[in-house]
Amino acid sequence: RAGATPVVALATAAMREAANGREVAARIERELGFEVQVITSDQEAEYGFRGAVAGLDADHGHLLDIGGGSAQVVRFRQRDLRQAWSMPLGALRLSGKFLDSYPPGRGDRRRLVEHVQRTIIAAGIPKLGADQQLVGTGGTIRNLAKIDRKANAYPIDRLHGYVLTRARLDTVADQLLAARPAELRAVRGLNNDRVDSIVGGALMLQTLMELVGARHVLVSGQGMRDGVAMDRLGAGFP
Repeated sequence: RAGATPVVALATAAMREAANGREVAARIERELGFEVQVITSDQEAEYGFRGAVAGLDADHGHLLDIGGGSAQVVRFRQRDLRQAWSMPLGALRLSGKFLDSYPPGRGDRRRLVEHVQRTIIAAGIPKLGADQQLVGTGGTIRNLAKIDRKANAYPIDRLHGYVLTRARLDTVADQLLAARPAELRAVRGLNNDRVDSIVGGALMLQTLMELVGARHVLVSGQGMRDGVAMDRLGAGFP
């Protein structure tokens, strides 16, 4: 719509895992005229890290990016990517697999949390050190922060650099977990396109924060698309 050229189109977990992902990419190119690159989980993690951390005062820690199908965790030191993990713990995937009704029953919630715990522990993601912090990016984390911002009359209309504490996250999660579908849609700050995935995403974030020992998450308003732009422009990493 803006008339920008060229168009850079990347596909992530959904098309990586789909049996016909390459066919879909080829059809898009045939019908719309631009190439879709199905990127690897490592590429997704690196782009997300570059975009999310570039504009924040964060030197050491973990970056968490919760997508729809997968979640990426990046361990970084002195603003340098040291290790990356990609896990099938996306907000939409978890909600669809474990949450049959809203509000979800205790059994469904327990099974989701236990699945996330097993997956993170099996991946070997380490706890945060004393000088490290958790940085969060992606629509799910930003939307949880937005709900908290609305509830607390935060005076700045920008999420980049917002600090969401574990205690405040728990308050938001409790509100979401107790809501019926119509009540979810009425939650101030919750985007309509997140209604069917936000509960699974909240439980995922809570569980990871508990396992790595994070007292808060530093929210980035930037993410993978910003990392892609930096890469295409040949921009250095500050």
